[in-house]
Amino acid sequence: MDPSQVFKNALEVEKTNPNDLQNRFGLACLFLYGIGTEKNGKKAFDMFSELSAKKNVSAIEALANMYIEGQYVNVNLEKAEEIIKEQLIKINSGKSLNSAGSLYYKLLFKVGGNQSTLYAHKAFDLFNKAVELGYEEANYYLGEYYLFGRNTCLIDENKAYFHYKKAALVGHEDAISKVRDIEKTQKFKQGLGVAK
Repeated sequence: MDPSQVFKNALEVEKTNPNDLQNRFGLACLFLYGIGTEKNGKKAFDMFSELSAKKNVSAIEALANMYIEGQYVNVNLEKAEEIIKEQLIKINSGKSLNSAGSLYYKLLFKVGGNQSTLYAHKAFDLFNKAVELGYEEANYYLGEYYLFGRNTCLIDENKAYFHYKKAALVGHEDAISKVRDIEKTQKFKQGLGVAK
């Protein structure tokens, strides 16, 4: 569908059903990235802020990400971490903890030294908690940790494959791609991914 038509459709839904939070979030994303309309960071920021006050996890994550990436606002990693702690972690759902973990994961590449290691551990713990609460998509990030270590766990390709496979089973696109890639390798053909 034409991006300008997507934007028009979202505006129409906004007019007829302003309480459709999913549509409102999508509309904010269209403003942020200028899809079907001109970029409008202020409008996106205001909409994400409004949705965050309603505990919309996707909007809270988007708002924190704006501070991490410097989208419309200045880069402010402290503000991003405040949003993570005060909003996402306090909601304490699988989705919110996964979002918090993914933001800490992103932060670990923005800082160095001990802070990077601290963020890596926080993200790892949050992904594990999200999985414990039944949010299977968090397994993708656990797969990343076990594949690359990330200063938190020993590299274990069997565990990486296990977690990617669990995330792939719930439709996580990147996990599906990782599983396909792993299953093409000689290591897999020789027993990687098989419980020992």
